[in-house]
Amino acid sequence: MNTLTKTTMKLLLRSRGFWFFLVVVPLLSTLIFKAQRVNVLNMDAGSEKVMEIGTEDEKIAYHGGAGEYLIKVYDAAKTDTSEYFLNKLATNGISKVYRMDITSEADPDAYVKEAIERDAFNDRMGMALYIKPDFAKNIKVYVLSDDERNDIILDEIRFQLSRIVRAGDIESLAKIDEMLPVKTVVDTAVTGDRNLTVEQKDKETSMGYAFSIMTLAYVFCGIFVAHGAIKEQKNGVYTRIKLTGTDTLKYFASKFVSVFCVNTMVTAVLAAFSFILKAEDIGISRPQYVLVIFLMGLVFGTISMVLGIIMGDVMSANVAAFTVWCMSSLLGGLYFPMEYTTGAIRTLSYIIPHKWFVEGVEMILVGDNSVYFMLICITVAYLIVTISLGSLGLKVRRTGEWGTT
Repeated sequence: MNTLTKTTMKLLLRSRGFWFFLVVVPLLSTLIFKAQRVNVLNMDAGSEKVMEIGTEDEKIAYHGGAGEYLIKVYDAAKTDTSEYFLNKLATNGISKVYRMDITSEADPDAYVKEAIERDAFNDRMGMALYIKPDFAKNIKVYVLSDDERNDIILDEIRFQLSRIVRAGDIESLAKIDEMLPVKTVVDTAVTGDRNLTVEQKDKETSMGYAFSIMTLAYVFCGIFVAHGAIKEQKNGVYTRIKLTGTDTLKYFASKFVSVFCVNTMVTAVLAAFSFILKAEDIGISRPQYVLVIFLMGLVFGTISMVLGIIMGDVMSANVAAFTVWCMSSLLGGLYFPMEYTTGAIRTLSYIIPHKWFVEGVEMILVGDNSVYFMLICITVAYLIVTISLGSLGLKVRRTGEWGTT
């Protein structure tokens, strides 16, 4: 078996494609991780203040990831009273308020008319407000959706305006507010029973993108091992190996050892590149990051190797590997949170390896020490199933049920 492993590794090191996935892809993954980004679903999360809009082209639809009621305000007054009114709308618990300052517009009425027509088709929000320069007497409300919360927001607008009219000035309103009960905000878990902060969710998002790129390296490194096995079958090398007394299990085990060696090499390169990142860029410790990547790579490298050998054709093996990478990244929660999908897709995700490694990252972020036992069990389970099915599939191919080689 040692001889078979050494021969496989020598052939791999002669391949230029192997060196690309060994060096370039880990570097690309690290650079993607280093790029600063904000998870769109977490933008302005927990914010209870009026958010300013910089340009008229900015879409506020992207800020409602958790289903908040979005209100866009064209403010031509910008007075203390209008500020108080908008702050009350922003703290009602169900809406977010985004204001665009149009006090510098020569004809605000014409500007708002054009802007409303544009936003009605190119943006998505529950309501738009136009606060005219004389706020005390002039405010227009544009209902732009059939959201069932429209009536609630309209009642809130009427209530706050009536309070402002009755009080007469800001000082009186402030005294009234001092007598109101203090509002307490209680955070609930973002995902399952793990309460991740916004920063932790952003780190998880970045790690998901990095996982996706790194998985591509592991998948195709496993495919390179499979390419060697395919050539051995087609050139009769495998038959000669069988004649020496080496059974299918030992042959398959030698290919797995080769995948393990390749996986270790790729992870070592990634670990070296990881020093480009600061500790705060990763979100978890460097050894934890390397461990999760290593276990994930071992699973995907083995799966792609097994698929390639069973396929018995280089092109089919490449297509199968790419399909596995795409579907696992998509259904494993690397591109978007699975809690926003249907129940059927969430159930399907439980058989996807990426799902469990993303779960492991969440457990590490919240300090759950049982993550190591979980990751090892998941890795061993996938390896046992994959190697067993692969060995069986190879035997079936050799007996002609899946075609002769």
